[in-house]
Amino acid sequence: MNKIGLQEKTKAEKGKIEIYHSGVDKNGGGKSILHRIYIPLKSFDSGIKGETQPLETEIKMERLELNLRDPLNLDGINLVSAPEDYKEVSIYVGNSHNQCQIKKMRFNKIDEGNYEVDCNLFIEFETEGVAENEEFYFTTQLELDSNTEEE
Repeated sequence: MNKIGLQEKTKAEKGKIEIYHSGVDKNGGGKSILHRIYIPLKSFDSGIKGETQPLETEIKMERLELNLRDPLNLDGINLVSAPEDYKEVSIYVGNSHNQCQIKKMRFNKIDEGNYEVDCNLFIEFETEGVAENEEFYFTTQLELDSNTEEE
């Protein structure tokens, strides 16, 4: 199986954070406050036949239940994910949504509504038969969209 080589081919661009309310929390109680993050990647050649090149894609992180006292303040939080939790983290490459695990993601406030994040993702390309699994490290900025919505 080939390697995509995201670390050498692309970089994370400025992304956004959205806040939304889910209908019911996983324990059957009231509404949960969730975060969703979109991080576009600079266009790159994935090396996969049958896929439009250069590839335009993004990392999507959904259903992030951060349990913050103030959901608008992400300064200093450290985020991780595991296959058994409810976080949905993926990247669309090779005509497939490839699941990712957040090994480390740290938020540092730059100014009101803007954060610098350092992230280490483990991307499971092998599950969909796309390529070898790989890690992707990046630093980028995220802008918080403080308008909440219903899921």
